[in-house]
Amino acid sequence: MGLAGLAGSSVKAVLDLNEGLTEDAGLDLPVHIAPGTEHTIMGRARMYVLEVAGVRYVDWLTSSIAGEAIGDVVCTNCGAPS
Repeated sequence: MGLAGLAGSSVKAVLDLNEGLTEDAGLDLPVHIAPGTEHTIMGRARMYVLEVAGVRYVDWLTSSIAGEAIGDVVCTNCGAPS
């Protein structure tokens, strides 16, 4: 059995499934998925320098808090960061 009881699942697959279900229900849910093994980046100094697809996490978060339109930021190679 895979992650969350889903056969053959990975963390990324479960995140994609959850986002799809949420958006299918009518709620736009921007996501930021970065490489690594940590569950969250909040409270870590790395949140100020982490960049995925040319977007720094802190800038993405600041824009979200300011009510600006933000899109998904998703790593293409989601393994451990280099």
